[in-house]
Order: sequence, then structure tokens, then C-alpha cells
Amino acid sequence: MSLPLQGKLLRVLQEREFERVEGTESIKTDARVITASHRNREKAVREKRVREDLFYRLNVIQINIPPLRERKDDIYPLAEFFMQKHHSGKGMPKVTGETIKILRSYAWPDNVRELENASQWAITLSQGDNIFPDALPPQIFKQDLEIALPFENMLEEKLADLVVHMGGLETCDIYSMVIRPVKKTLITLILQKTGGSQVRAAHLLGIHRNMLRKKISKMGIKGPFDSASKKKEGIEEYE
Repeated sequence: MSLPLQGKLLRVLQEREFERVEGTESIKTDARVITASHRNREKAVREKRVREDLFYRLNVIQINIPPLRERKDDIYPLAEFFMQKHHSGKGMPKVTGETIKILRSYAWPDNVRELENASQWAITLSQGDNIFPDALPPQIFKQDLEIALPFENMLEEKLADLVVHMGGLETCDIYSMVIRPVKKTLITLILQKTGGSQVRAAHLLGIHRNMLRKKISKMGIKGPFDSASKKKEGIEEYE
């Protein structure tokens, strides 16, 4: 707001009256004024960008609201409110625990506006009865993928130890010894994480669903997530 306009606002606050544009009659007003800013107000006054007399006229009672990243317990209730606001279908999808964890761990540099945008994004892109992490905007979901580098470092260290301890062997199928158990364990864990959904598991693994099915069959992966168990328990696989 320009300084001349700030002066006009100050007069309205002090005298409790104003004139309409091109009007001549003074109109009395009795209004309660609430202002908000994410800027440093005192600094703006010192730099002559805000009139000092206007600042003190407005600055009667201060309510300091911390940024969203410092109010972790507010994040999910707000996200749920925004999702319900933007949800147009029947039956509100359930937000998974992993999704809530990512929402709470994100810094939210643009505060509540960014949270509403992310909530609308998630409710729009979600499929089925659940909102999984990959329905979140990329800048939020990708933070969960930052575990890749520490994992690579740990893997390199473990493989280096394996190679050292196998140094005296003339021949050994190290590749099969390492890769097959890793593949089987990884697929098993991802299937457990997705509640047995082969569609979501394939998506997280970055492979086609048919390829995943072949690997499950070839490696003999069994558990509460396999098709036989699901049919027996009357559980339909999430598509």
C-alpha cells in the first residue's frame, strides 16, 4: 500500500468516517479491523515502507501464529479439512499413515496455502479408497525418496565387506548370491507395505505388473498378500 493511501486509511481508523469515491457526504463507520502479514513489521516501519502512526494504530493486540512447520499437530487436521472441501465424489478416501507421516515431515515453506494446494492435488489424483504418498505433489513426495543416497552408501559398505571375506574363493556365483535374495526381500517388503496390492507394488518398484507377477511366481514369494490367500480370506485385491 502506498504511503498516501496509508494516510487515508489512518484517517478512517482515527475519525471512524469516510467518503465514497466522488462523494461529498461523510459516512460513519464502526468496524473492527484485523490485519495479517508474514513480513517483519518493525523492519518495514524502520525502512519507511509503513507509516509509524498507522502501525501503532493497528498494532493494539498481537497474535503471533508460528509457521506450519512448527505446528505439526495442525497439519493433518487442516489437510483433512481441505481434502473434504475439494472432494466431489462419494465416500472420502482414507489418508494412509505413511502419507500423514510425509505431510508432517515436510517444511511447508508457503504454509497453509501450500497445504491446501497439496491437499487438493492429492484428493484429485488419488484412486480407490486410500490416499497414498505418491498422490502428493512431487516436491513433497520426493523427500521420502531421499533415503536412496544413504542406502547406496550402506549397500556399498556391506558389499565391500562381502567381497573381502570371499577373497580366498576361486569361483563363486556372487551375483546370484546377492541379487536374488535382495530382489526377493525387496518385493516381499513392498507387497507387505502395499497391503498385497500388486498394482501399487509394481508402481513403487517401477516395473510392469505382469513382470512383478512373474517374479513372485519364479521366486516362490508367499504370504498374506498372495492371490490364493486373498481369495481364501475373501479379500479383494486393490486395483
